[in-house]
Amino acid sequence: MAVNNLSPAFVKIYLTIAGASHTMTLPVLAPAVFDPDPTVAALTNSAAGTDTFKNSIDALWATIDSFYHVADAPTLAELWSQPTPADDALLVCDYAPVTLAGTRTGANLAKFGIKTFTYRAELSGRGIFKIIKPSPATFTEGKYQRWGDDTGLLADEIGVRTFFASGINWITARNNQFYRTPLNVSDKTNDTLRKRAMRLGEIS
Repeated sequence: MAVNNLSPAFVKIYLTIAGASHTMTLPVLAPAVFDPDPTVAALTNSAAGTDTFKNSIDALWATIDSFYHVADAPTLAELWSQPTPADDALLVCDYAPVTLAGTRTGANLAKFGIKTFTYRAELSGRGIFKIIKPSPATFTEGKYQRWGDDTGLLADEIGVRTFFASGINWITARNNQFYRTPLNVSDKTNDTLRKRAMRLGEIS
């Protein structure tokens, strides 16, 4: 049975944030090169070029590392192929980065916060990109504003927009189209994260 509907492929990035594990799932085009070696397997980017899976993960992390504390890090990234929604997902390769980590110092995290970027895809539909439990320095509860207007945006947020608009962007919307124009960025406390913390005994 198929594990999800992220055809034709998707990437899972496992993050350790304040000692807890979280997963970021990102839709991508079908791998340009299938290989179990992350330095050979390749993704297609928005400039219709390709880059290795390792380099693609490194480029994304270089964009978002400032949202995370120096104690936080991606521990594993996986590339999965799923040609049609009815197919079982097939693991193409994985990459366990050992040198990547957050760059933010100070307070560790916005404990239940999620920062959500939305954008229009090339032809139609909407893309969504989320930063889970960002640093408090990059999170303002209730913030909701246009992502296309730099007024009030942090340099970190503009950096995410720059990545999505660049030719090295490899993340698609669910309709398999790349970023076209920015819509909004919002910072909200997430009830699912709060309930999980209660279940794990992190809060009473």
